[in-house]
Amino acid sequence: GTLIEGAGPDIAPTITRAPSILPLGAVIGDSISLDLGAATGAPQPEASWDITLNGDSIRSQLDAGALTVELSRPGLYELSVSWSNNAGIVDAVIASLTVEPAPQAPPINYGQAIVYIDAASAFQGSATNVTAITTTGRQGLVLTATGSGNPVTHGPAGFTFANGIYMQSAVLSGQPTGDGMFAVVDFTLTSYGTSSGQLLQGAGSRLNLLDMSGALRVQGVEDTTITMNAGTTPYGRRFVIGGRIDDLTDMLGMYDLAGAYSEQPIGSTNPDLTRVISGRYLNGTLHRLAVFGRPEGGAWPVSFEEVFADFRAGV
Repeated sequence: GTLIEGAGPDIAPTITRAPSILPLGAVIGDSISLDLGAATGAPQPEASWDITLNGDSIRSQLDAGALTVELSRPGLYELSVSWSNNAGIVDAVIASLTVEPAPQAPPINYGQAIVYIDAASAFQGSATNVTAITTTGRQGLVLTATGSGNPVTHGPAGFTFANGIYMQSAVLSGQPTGDGMFAVVDFTLTSYGTSSGQLLQGAGSRLNLLDMSGALRVQGVEDTTITMNAGTTPYGRRFVIGGRIDDLTDMLGMYDLAGAYSEQPIGSTNPDLTRVISGRYLNGTLHRLAVFGRPEGGAWPVSFEEVFADFRAGV
């Protein structure tokens, strides 16, 4: 070869800083950074590397132009690095990070609800003509078929309404709603009915969850009536919305179609729910419905946020 004045012999790589995955102890939802480490040698060594999850490469999932990635899955993350030049190659000690699954929230006890319905709820009549639904809840309230027209039907996805018969409770009294109530519904609507669709309606102080001419509305009816816009009705697609009257703060809260929370003031003095209605003027399927109350001077049996998240997780 051609001799170059002052050039020394080639020197194999020597690792001077081991690779690492930071921060140590990162958990689901955290963003990790990869440090490839460092090595010396002549000529200067170049790094070859990969990041794997349970043995499978996830290098393509790193943030564009950065050695970072958000942890979305549990498992063993390993960063392997080797350094090479003309004189040789050396493998660094593999950096590893074990990420545990995110802790699971305890299941919600829907037996504490005033009303809870899902596809597994007991019903009377037949699958092609449901005459009553027995709700899960502290009182086992029964909603009975009311009105005329097309019957309510039942299938694996839930209870389906066809702009005809709907479900309604008897007149209620003494419900545990003195300091507030909230409601969440999980529906698929296929088309608009002959009037404002009642995903949830009722009597007394209450929450109305409505499809009004193609717009979803959360309405609080108490000392004052306040209506909030939850988004454009996504006909043909399953969705979840919810509302809450908080008597202690005098606020109407809402989770809209996108899952965003907002609230407005509402005049409220000891809410008193006296009837529950669902399915009137609707074309679509009720997958789940929950109504919870907070008794006067008491606590919520479960939070609005937890129930809404549980409903959304099932969609």
